Amino acid sequence: MSVLIIDRCVCRQRTFAELLQVALEWDGDVDCVMLLTGAGLQCGRCRPWLRQALQQRVPEIVVDLAGQRDATVLVAHFSNPSSTP
Repeated sequence: MSVLIIDRCVCRQRTFAELLQVALEWDGDVDCVMLLTGAGLQCGRCRPWLRQALQQRVPEIVVDLAGQRDATVLVAHFSNPSSTP
């Protein structure tokens, strides 16, 4: 099984751990966190995992790449912390 750990919005260079702190200040409102920080709003690749991380209050999400049709794109994007869309 091949997995990828997603722990940040690459476009905004904001970790999910950092965004969890913002979420705590805003009663866990994911949309507020995205609007305040810009995380999840540029290319949108992290958005589903950002939502999941904030809702579950965890700093990272482990993604099973076997079930992802765009696995190659995900690996390229999230493996390079300085990549942009």
